[in-house]
Amino acid sequence: MDGNTNIQLFRPRKNQADSQITPDAFCEQVQQYLTDITKEQNSLLNAHSLLRTSIGDIWEDQCEGFIALVRAISHPVHKFCLLISNTEALPEINVPFSYSLLIKLHFMNKQVNDLIQLLADFSTVCRSPLAQTDNQQLKVADQMKKLSQSCDELRYRVHAYFNQIDQDNFAAASMGSEASSPKMAAWS
Repeated sequence: MDGNTNIQLFRPRKNQADSQITPDAFCEQVQQYLTDITKEQNSLLNAHSLLRTSIGDIWEDQCEGFIALVRAISHPVHKFCLLISNTEALPEINVPFSYSLLIKLHFMNKQVNDLIQLLADFSTVCRSPLAQTDNQQLKVADQMKKLSQSCDELRYRVHAYFNQIDQDNFAAASMGSEASSPKMAAWS
């Protein structure tokens, strides 16, 4: 994130339990976003491979397809970001652990925007026989790989996130509080 970004990570909670989503619904939503991101990530890896192996042989219409692919990844990332940043709607147990996910999601949004700009710039010169064009193509491929790695890191962080919540729920249950939801326990 750049220094100009003004993000309000946590807002004071209102006493409106009816506006909160249930822990199970939250888990289902997170799983859906991760499924959508993973599906697009597989296509991103194919595009990365094509860019790395077809130096100088990429066309404008392929660049447009790559841009559409990156935009397809941005949709679940953006929705996931909105879900995590709305702390008033999150199950209360999730709020303290959402910061690292929110930071990763904002970073991924920046990667997506930067990659779209790189692809748009590359599409205007992709058929040029200059060495600079080949270097630009490799740069685009490298940025795709980095975005794919961020998808992997997001999955890891989500797993760690739910493990931490489950551990806290377990500790609370041992002290007589309510136990964790079955869907959250499935992340362990």
